[in-house]
Amino acid sequence: QMRLTRQAIGAGAELVLWSESSMSPYRLDDRTGMSELVRRVAREARVPILVGSDQVQPGQPDRWYNAAFLVRADGTDGGIYRKMHLVPFGEFVPLKQLLFFVGPLVEQVGGFEPGESMVMLPTSHGAISTAICYEIVYPALVRDSVLKGSRLLTTITNDAWYGYSSAPYQHFLQA
Repeated sequence: QMRLTRQAIGAGAELVLWSESSMSPYRLDDRTGMSELVRRVAREARVPILVGSDQVQPGQPDRWYNAAFLVRADGTDGGIYRKMHLVPFGEFVPLKQLLFFVGPLVEQVGGFEPGESMVMLPTSHGAISTAICYEIVYPALVRDSVLKGSRLLTTITNDAWYGYSSAPYQHFLQA
């Protein structure tokens, strides 16, 4: 990923997008690992990088989000967008209290929490927004981004989950 990021920057990219779940988890407090490496590359190249990753909010219990983190061109944290439209039985179990009996069947399902609002992410060219994965098929979400001032609409996804099926093509057409 870093090789491709540096290659894109070398070719003149002014913004680099990493896919959904490209790092797991991205840690705002990480000053030694992969998160710091991303900040350093952004700082050295003076190019912002949008990173898709899980986010954990420590607590009792911890809360997990499917999120996008903007690393500004100076290497500082520019903002976090938390996915609002989660995939049922993929990122959460709907009606989990009523469907307690399916627990053993869906143990591998992510226990993500939904985000609460669209977040504008600041760049030197103006605010940008992102939809994560299948959120791009929600016109109201995209419209809300524009109304809130987004100058660039992005979407980050990891359709590799679907392998060699028709699903990535269907997702692209829906977007």
